[in-house]
Amino acid sequence: MKSEGRHADGGDLDGAGSVLEGRELVKLFRGRGTWRGRVVRAVDGVSVTVRAGETIGIVGESGCGKSTLARLLLGLEKPETGVVLFKGLNVSTLDAEQHRDYRRGAQMIFQNPQQSFNPMFTVGWSIRDGLRLTNGLSRSEKKWRAGELLEKVGLDKSLQFRTRDEVSGGELQRAALARALAVDPEVLVLDEPTSALDASVQGQIVQVLLDLQTELRLGYLLITHDMRIVRMMAQHVIVMYLGQIVETGTTQEILTAPRHPYTISLLSATAIGRPARQGALLQGEARAVSDTYQGCRFASRCRFQTEGCEEVQALNPYGGRMHRVRCWRCEEIAVSGAAGSGLSGASGSSSGVDLGVS
Repeated sequence: MKSEGRHADGGDLDGAGSVLEGRELVKLFRGRGTWRGRVVRAVDGVSVTVRAGETIGIVGESGCGKSTLARLLLGLEKPETGVVLFKGLNVSTLDAEQHRDYRRGAQMIFQNPQQSFNPMFTVGWSIRDGLRLTNGLSRSEKKWRAGELLEKVGLDKSLQFRTRDEVSGGELQRAALARALAVDPEVLVLDEPTSALDASVQGQIVQVLLDLQTELRLGYLLITHDMRIVRMMAQHVIVMYLGQIVETGTTQEILTAPRHPYTISLLSATAIGRPARQGALLQGEARAVSDTYQGCRFASRCRFQTEGCEEVQALNPYGGRMHRVRCWRCEEIAVSGAAGSGLSGASGSSSGVDLGVS
């Protein structure tokens, strides 16, 4: 059942059409103090491809490696093994001009907008500072450009003269989008872009992101724990647990026909518009396993655990062309009906955003 010639996310090995790509990325963190000698595989053999105009959703509990993966793709962390490619070029071998293009082309929107703006400066200053990667603009032209970018994300251009503490959280997150757009990026890494915002403005931010993606053909890597956001935005989903991909596929496949017990539990715990399926809820907390352990990392929390789960679990194809599952019992689980019917309305696109429970 081993897949040949394809990445874990279903992308072709040649990365055709990709803008930002990670291949077999591994990141280790070594313990200090009382944890000295302990090694944690924060990211373990993960591959992902982000293409223009598409959204890849990365989901999983806190500590599963989502944000570490994002930092590897953006060059903020260096992998032990594996490569990051920007438009087909290995970022570790880029020359100065190519690296500048990489820095400009891949931008990040952080979880908490309050922490991503300097309180000593105005919002406009922060946006204009981003324009330093754009050559040939005078000070007045940068000020005009900052106002134009604020209007593009639905804000009044006068907001550029206010400080961080003089605007709301929703306005500040839109300003963060404007700042990222200042350098004409091709990919945005969205790290929990709505989790720090009131429910009343979350839908507005999602709609702005969808509109910008349609207009500019931006690629998004969406890191979130909110399945509602995944349902609205993503075309493909990667489910991570303790550094590994445990299931990946189209949004439709993952949200309506989950096959890994961890994915089933995540969806049951979310239970948008329906009661959680009995027996599938997550129990206990994720605990790091030994660096030498080769079996299923979810086994200690899984109600389907057997002795075979201690063996190496490969990410094998299941059903659809894109669907892959790291569980040797996934076919039994599907036949038993334990996966349930998933979440309705998983389309990965929307003409309007409603984040309410339906």
